[in-house]
Amino acid sequence: MEPHPLNSQSYDPPELMVDLSNDISEIFENHKQDIYVWMKKAINYALDNNKRNVIALIMVDVNTNQEFEVNLNRRNFNNSLESMLNYYSNTEEYDKCVEIEQMIERV
Repeated sequence: MEPHPLNSQSYDPPELMVDLSNDISEIFENHKQDIYVWMKKAINYALDNNKRNVIALIMVDVNTNQEFEVNLNRRNFNNSLESMLNYYSNTEEYDKCVEIEQMIERV
């Protein structure tokens, strides 16, 4: 199977500096656009390389410098992709909707 054109053979999860004393849902809402971009890249990498798990990003607490990996498991890819599809549909980013739908077909 050919690698998906939107992805390369490697994926280095980005670091997101956050204040983890805040509620995690608030952190997600404040960084949703970036997180979805990173999740899409991570899932593409996992699909291209037949990985069961992938680290989407690393959250680094600005207060303690502790790192927390945000892992995605293949069995949850569809849920993540459906959330992204809903977000991109609501923001009228239809080109991204098409990409996400193609990814759902690959899972």
